[in-house]
Amino acid sequence: MIKKLLVLSLLLLGSYSYSVDIHVDQTAPAGGDGLSWATAFQDIQSALTIANADDTILIAQGIYQPVNTLDINVPLTIRGGYPAGGGLQNPSVNITSIQGDLDPANLLPEIFDITVNSETTINGVNLLNGIDAIYTVSDLNLSQVNFQQFSSHAIFF
Repeated sequence: MIKKLLVLSLLLLGSYSYSVDIHVDQTAPAGGDGLSWATAFQDIQSALTIANADDTILIAQGIYQPVNTLDINVPLTIRGGYPAGGGLQNPSVNITSIQGDLDPANLLPEIFDITVNSETTINGVNLLNGIDAIYTVSDLNLSQVNFQQFSSHAIFF
């Protein structure tokens, strides 16, 4: 009986997953793992690469210019508006912008391409310069998100 309980406990523990905060700060030292502000990734794509379902990506103030569309393929939360080095979120003071490109000839088709059919939350960021800001098949929760200078759609479903 004890052996069966032990096996059942191990199976339950093995199937449990938990969410983590992944940190992005362009002023952080190179080579970070994203698990704290001190070891933050310098770009959003690196955070998305390791993100699992229900993780939260925390982005420090600054202007981020991804080279390619940022693909979101798991349900997650993206929150900008943190001071460089970490602290409390305040998007009106710690402005976090994600920019498609400054050159109209090189605009990203979308800044975010959300391909998971689940809930995605974006909070405290400015999305600038692109053709479409967000292409999604997901339920989308937006809070304190500003859209500027898109030649087609802010959000395309």
